[in-house]
Amino acid sequence: VIFVAYRCVLGFALMNVIGAVFVQQTMAVAQQDQDLMILQKQKEISNYNSKLKALFRSLDENGDGMLSRDEMFKLQDDPSLKELPGPDKIAETLEVRIKDLLAE
Repeated sequence: VIFVAYRCVLGFALMNVIGAVFVQQTMAVAQQDQDLMILQKQKEISNYNSKLKALFRSLDENGDGMLSRDEMFKLQDDPSLKELPGPDKIAETLEVRIKDLLAE
């Protein structure tokens, strides 16, 4: 009777250890996936920022680092603003805000 109880307890403990190893490996893989997603998102944001900076540099005709009112009017019709990808539709928001500024 004691031997049967011993085997049951030992089997239960062994199954818990094996289950813990599986859970630990699953959590490690999930963390790696999350890290990869964060790196990918950072790369997308960096790419978007560089395109946006290039757009504003190209619109700054006199090279003073600021956009004049005339340069802002050119921004309204610039097709490259619509080409910028943005998961949060940043380009559309920027376009609306610029049009609002120009309307004032």
